[in-house]
Amino acid sequence: MISGGHHHHHHHNHHHHHDGKITVKDKVAGRDGKDTLDDVEYLQFADGIYDVKNGTMNYTPVITSNGGGANAALNVAENQTAVTTVTAVDAGGGTLTFSIVGGADAAKFTIDSVTGALSFIAPPDFETPTDNGGNNVYDVIVKVSDGTTFDTQAIAITVTDANEAPTAISLASTSVGAGNGAGTVVGGVTVSDPDGETSFTFAVTNADDSPNADFVVTGSPGAYQLELLHHVDELPASIQITATDGGGLSHTQSFAITLPAKLYDTNHTTLLGSYSTIQAAVDAAGANQLISIASGTYAEQVIVSGHGKDGLTIQADAGATVDIVAPLDVTQTATSSSGRAINALITVIDADDVHLGDLNVDGLGRANTVDGPSANFVGVAYRNASGGLTDVDITGIRDPYAVGTTVGGDPLVSGIQRGVGVQADNDTLLAFYMHGGSIGGFQKNATSFFRTDLDIDGVTITGGGAQTINAQNGIQAVSSTGSIANNTITGIGYAGPSFVYSGAILLFDNTDLDVTGNVVAGSNDQSLAAKVAGIFVFSSASAISGGSITGNSVSHADIGVGVYGDIQPDGIAISGNTVTDVDTSDPFASGVDFWPDTGLTTAFNVSGSDVKDFLNGAAAADVLNGQGGDDYLKGNGGDDAIDGGAGDFDTAYYDGVFADYNIGGSLASLTVEDTVVSRDGTDGLSDVEYLQFADATYNVASGDVWSYQVNATVDPVARDPGQPPTIAHPNGFLFQGTGNPATGFGIARNEDAGIELGFKVIYRSGPNVLTTDDYADGVLRFNVNDGPQSTVNGSSGNDATRAAWNYTYSVATGLNGETTSLDDFVFRLLFDVDPSLDTEYLTFQLEPEVLPGVGGSTQSNFVWRSMDNPLVVVPVDDEGNANVTQNSRNYGFGEYQANLTSAYGPGNSFAGPAHFDMILQAYDLSNNLIAQNHIGVDVIL
Repeated sequence: MISGGHHHHHHHNHHHHHDGKITVKDKVAGRDGKDTLDDVEYLQFADGIYDVKNGTMNYTPVITSNGGGANAALNVAENQTAVTTVTAVDAGGGTLTFSIVGGADAAKFTIDSVTGALSFIAPPDFETPTDNGGNNVYDVIVKVSDGTTFDTQAIAITVTDANEAPTAISLASTSVGAGNGAGTVVGGVTVSDPDGETSFTFAVTNADDSPNADFVVTGSPGAYQLELLHHVDELPASIQITATDGGGLSHTQSFAITLPAKLYDTNHTTLLGSYSTIQAAVDAAGANQLISIASGTYAEQVIVSGHGKDGLTIQADAGATVDIVAPLDVTQTATSSSGRAINALITVIDADDVHLGDLNVDGLGRANTVDGPSANFVGVAYRNASGGLTDVDITGIRDPYAVGTTVGGDPLVSGIQRGVGVQADNDTLLAFYMHGGSIGGFQKNATSFFRTDLDIDGVTITGGGAQTINAQNGIQAVSSTGSIANNTITGIGYAGPSFVYSGAILLFDNTDLDVTGNVVAGSNDQSLAAKVAGIFVFSSASAISGGSITGNSVSHADIGVGVYGDIQPDGIAISGNTVTDVDTSDPFASGVDFWPDTGLTTAFNVSGSDVKDFLNGAAAADVLNGQGGDDYLKGNGGDDAIDGGAGDFDTAYYDGVFADYNIGGSLASLTVEDTVVSRDGTDGLSDVEYLQFADATYNVASGDVWSYQVNATVDPVARDPGQPPTIAHPNGFLFQGTGNPATGFGIARNEDAGIELGFKVIYRSGPNVLTTDDYADGVLRFNVNDGPQSTVNGSSGNDATRAAWNYTYSVATGLNGETTSLDDFVFRLLFDVDPSLDTEYLTFQLEPEVLPGVGGSTQSNFVWRSMDNPLVVVPVDDEGNANVTQNSRNYGFGEYQANLTSAYGPGNSFAGPAHFDMILQAYDLSNNLIAQNHIGVDVIL
């Protein structure tokens, strides 16, 4: 190739020779001259390339835009991408292609290869240049080519400043409180402007661009704020704020300005509106929607009514604290199935699947403001409605507190029978749940459920301790089913004057109700006077059927688990319950107390606890397992399986007399067959130490038979005809005179040979001090009647047909002037009254306690006389005293006498009359209690 330099093709002539050589002649004189070329394929000219072989000319494209030439410069305003369109000409009419081939800022540009449109990839910002030099001049080299020849141009693009529209509006707060009004500031308004402008004009519109009449933006540059023009109870889902700068450019942004109660759609995501009260939001809500509530205190009663609200959820905002409290005047919101007026802080009526969550409900003790007949005050009430509560805390559902406190320091609740934390009351069975949360500060019941399918789990209930005016209950469920599980119930108990028990879990007339894993702690740790049953189940208007009571823990109660009445057609499974700290002074103290109606054909499977249980079967084949403790077990009819468990004195009870039964086997496996048809059947027993029949007690281990309380009773009997008579007294027996008053308490003996009994006397005196000035020699005699004895010699006025053993207690004249008091003297008498034997024996223990630091002497004289042996002395002193002496005093009959002599100072007065509390108990020789009587004795001096 020979280049034509900068000369154009049309300035030259070229001629082909026959020998393959060509001649090229420059037509411009004085420039290139005439050349002869051999073996040259192409000729390069300034405007193209000539193909020697083909004799064709390809012209070079030429860039013509931006003044053409090798270099160009232009200006472009910021914030746009378009720069210029590169244009070119090609004399040969070839197809042209545009490209970027260089420049310091080439990477920031793009060019259309066909049209030549040159653009920034990202709009440049004058205020923030990104060019290589940092001076807003962006350098790029563009190229145009026809595929063979090309042209280039270096372009310098200068970015210039321009007015830019605001880009964002921010609002410091979007929440409006319930107590809003004209001038209420919602929040500060801040506008972002790329040019740094600070002065703007504002407009507030609705979402449809119509003017908004509720809000206005006020203030000055740097201190703009959104304000309310007037009080609002309801707001739309959103408003728009438009900010316009000085150049007329603007930005519009939407905001959801909300009142405390926000209403969302059925997906719980799209805000539909907001309201100043919860009730207003409820009224606007539809089915399956969500009301989410901001932190705050709401003094209102909320009513959710009708199936148009089915599926509604009312809950606190995430992390919010929402307190719904009683207004100053509480009004009726519904009527219960029993006709009582319900005055509830939250009422759900005639609606399904209504859910409440993360709320605090406080009645503030305003039950005294309720309305309606037999008005009840309730925290949350569901009436003919389903749904439930999650993590809802309820308190203060009561009247103002009464005057005073419990022994544990808790305030006393009013005696008015109202004040329920949660009530679900239905005409037909409906589902209700309560998960988590707590109930406290209530007046009557923590919960009251009627005709509900329950799911009560993880609730903490705190009662008022040992209350003396109102008997509180924890969970109460009637005619219901479902589950009550894993709840914690404490502080339940009634310590008032009425013989009434509180129930931590109180259940009656239920079907297939499972009570599992609950922890119950009564208030007997505060006061033993408190009467409480941990789980109390009974039939009232209808039978109980099915369900279970398993794995519960009950402490500080009188009755751990009590089940009573008509239980059919299915039994209640009772097992695995732990009962501790039972108040054994209560007349019905027990771990598990199970007493179904005896005529039922339901088969029961019941396990007791580790304390004394009373387990009864019915007419079918029952399984009774006493576990620990000394249990009372009675299968009644049917072929029962009875296991006494770990107790040492478990007793199985039978209605017939001893002669009616065939007994075989051993303690580990015993069979008791009732020979009377259709009565007790044949039972299999294990680990039952005693069998109690109508007339006798059978010792399983020894095979001995002992009399029972039918023939061994603890009752007052006449002593000697010559002694002063006993006089009826509300507290027991009244002794008159200062001589030697005496009375007797007897136990009748079974006359059958081989039957023995024992007698135990426990004598407790009060703290009264006896002095010689007022009481010189008082005698109390406790007699055991041995029945007719023809061999007894009558003397000293004794009845010749009666032999007696007397305990004589006397206080002698003081010697040294010291005083003392008597406390907890314990006596035990045990003797053999088998008339076929000649020997009699006695064990006796005396435990006197004298106040420390008090002088004087104490002398105990132990004497035993029998009609068969003139004098047999058995001295025993459990205190280890060395001053035990022997003394004989013959009243003309067999007598046991103990004299306690203490010194008292003359001139001291006796704080009388004296009252003594005595407990007489009849025991068999294996120390098994078979009868007892509590006796109070007053001595009038």
